[in-house]
Amino acid sequence: MFKKLLASVGIGGASVETVLDNPDAMLGEPLTGSMHVKGGSVDQEIAEVAVEVMTRVLVETDNTEVKKDFVVSKVRLANGFKLPAGSSHTLPFELDLPLHTPVALGREHAPAWLRTRLDIPMAADATDADALAIRPAPVQVDALNAMISLGFGLYKSDVEHRPRWHGGHGFVQEFEFRPVVSGGRRLYDEVELVFEPAGDGFDLLLQLDRSSRSLSGFLAEATGMDESWHRLHLDEGLLGPGEDAIARALKQVLFR
Repeated sequence: MFKKLLASVGIGGASVETVLDNPDAMLGEPLTGSMHVKGGSVDQEIAEVAVEVMTRVLVETDNTEVKKDFVVSKVRLANGFKLPAGSSHTLPFELDLPLHTPVALGREHAPAWLRTRLDIPMAADATDADALAIRPAPVQVDALNAMISLGFGLYKSDVEHRPRWHGGHGFVQEFEFRPVVSGGRRLYDEVELVFEPAGDGFDLLLQLDRSSRSLSGFLAEATGMDESWHRLHLDEGLLGPGEDAIARALKQVLFR
């Protein structure tokens, strides 16, 4: 009885470890690996074994911003079974990375991780977490490079709460660009890019925050009219039309 009590609070209970085959998978590719489950010092009932891709989303509530964990994708490996004490099991898995999965752009932009867990009723769940570096699709790389070629620098990337966007999953990854000042009047304070899944590829949404360095710009900003949205459809699936074609389309929007 004492051992069972300890297992129920996470001492001497089951443990889980995950090994990924491709921790730097590209968006649109499956993420594969194996979950290694080891029984504890007593038998335990397992309600569910699951693998989840997670992200941390910036949510605004009551004029304050907090970060909350969201599930991006999930696969259930098993449910409703008894895990004998001391036993070992290996469960291979394959998990799709949907097109709205946040991607990594270097060490400072790695907003996703893999969480594996054993759901144990009346006990502390056994969990394991592994950082993910999901590489952007080629069309995303081309679009980001096109912005740089037009004189903008990537300032930051955030995952923000957007409950009405993208099929109801509740968040988007925004890429915020700012003009690289090289003389002359700036047209924009910033330009935000969002890749919206569309079929087997993306639409590119641009939010333009115009510069307030002139009187008319200041008045527009004061009345909330300085921001506008534009949509570009990126054909050719995840490969896209190429960096040059995207740059030409962006130029027409940004400098017309």
